[in-house]
Amino acid sequence: MKRIHPEDPRVTAHALGELPEREAAEVERAALVNPAVQAAMDEARSLAELIRAGYRTESHELGEARREAIRRAGRRPAPENLVSLDRSRKWRRPAAVTAAAAALVACAVWMMQKIPVGDDGLTAERERVQREELRKQILLAAAPRPDRVGPGRAPSPAAPRSSLYELEPGIPSEVMDEEYLALRKLLKADPDAFVNRVKEVARTAALPSLANLPPLTDNPFVPSKEEARSTVPIVSGNASYTLVERFVRTEKKLPPKNGVRIEELINHVTYEDAGEADLNGINLGAELVHCPWDPGAILMGVLLRNGSEVPITRAAILQVEVKPDHIRSYRLLGYAGAAGPDAHVNSVPQGLDPDKSNFVLYQLQPLDHEVFQKHRVVARVGLRLDHEHPRGLIVPVTSPPRDWVNASNNLQTAVVLGAWGMMLRESPYRGKLNPRLLEQLARDARNGAGEEDLGRREALQLVLDSLPYIPDEDNL
Repeated sequence: MKRIHPEDPRVTAHALGELPEREAAEVERAALVNPAVQAAMDEARSLAELIRAGYRTESHELGEARREAIRRAGRRPAPENLVSLDRSRKWRRPAAVTAAAAALVACAVWMMQKIPVGDDGLTAERERVQREELRKQILLAAAPRPDRVGPGRAPSPAAPRSSLYELEPGIPSEVMDEEYLALRKLLKADPDAFVNRVKEVARTAALPSLANLPPLTDNPFVPSKEEARSTVPIVSGNASYTLVERFVRTEKKLPPKNGVRIEELINHVTYEDAGEADLNGINLGAELVHCPWDPGAILMGVLLRNGSEVPITRAAILQVEVKPDHIRSYRLLGYAGAAGPDAHVNSVPQGLDPDKSNFVLYQLQPLDHEVFQKHRVVARVGLRLDHEHPRGLIVPVTSPPRDWVNASNNLQTAVVLGAWGMMLRESPYRGKLNPRLLEQLARDARNGAGEEDLGRREALQLVLDSLPYIPDEDNL
């Protein structure tokens, strides 16, 4: 079997549950040794779930008259027209996952257009819209698994499947089989044109529910005298980064602001540094820097990296405790929608896997400007792995904060991605942040990133590429 790489169509097929057991196991083995393959699988699952959510409530009703017309048109193909399909054949094109399903498109839609239908009150415009929606539905459906068909052998019953779309009911399986075989010929006649058409429909598919995402409220500042301790999230996803990238690169516009999660932008990047404290390969560190968009504030970055061989479980507790004598209030960047300092804890689906990191940003409001000049312990970060083993890590966080140019590239990158998310979300806490300042910060972070860290450099470049779409309110 050929080596599996992140762009291999089998990676996407595995994420959508479309691979046989043997091939799925090989992809999983490849993901264990290649983080890029694992990342590609995670992104495919995230995008699939996003599209499922976008179309879960959509209706593609054809109308009973048209359904009945399609049923009448269904016919069983003649034996001489049947083609034996070899289940072991491997497609080598990047769009293999969608191409098989797309083979239903042209003739299925052609059938709908040609079948005479009685006057059911549908206008021509409504019919056009219905056909267009069904076209997208079929194009983006999961690929069917064709069975061998031969003389004296009936096709086996279709297994239940989970797909981005469920095909419209009422269309006879015989019609689908005929159109599948017919469009296999179209694929063979001009593969490039066929694949490009599939990609075009997938790229331009509307996701109407994105505009109706529930509003998410950024976390407010918490007075330290009322609550000095905050539980730090141990893990976050990165699906939001994939969504933003799609809008910027493909749609050439900004994503819906409620689809942007700051923590998922920050943690799209891997943070490799070991940190200040170590416990059996688990590293913890903290760093302060002057807040670029609020001169009177400090940004605190907390980096947890699991370099051990076992996951950090949900039982672990990571907390920040600020000193009320020096810090007036604080707020957690990202994790929008949390009702309080610890509201996000129960929503964490899993712990931190080996060789993974999670970076968390806090914005601190000092009680006075003394902390900008003198050495003070302004906070402590502590990690306890579980209730049975109280031993853990404690990292004191000391002032004065670093200037921007002296901050680590880890902190610079996390701050840029966090600030980018605030701009995209139109956060009320963005202060003096504008596209020009964000550009300067992003260029500094990109210039400080290692040449070998392509993922980090690509993320910072995406920030720069999105700036033309972000309005500069100061220049309006």
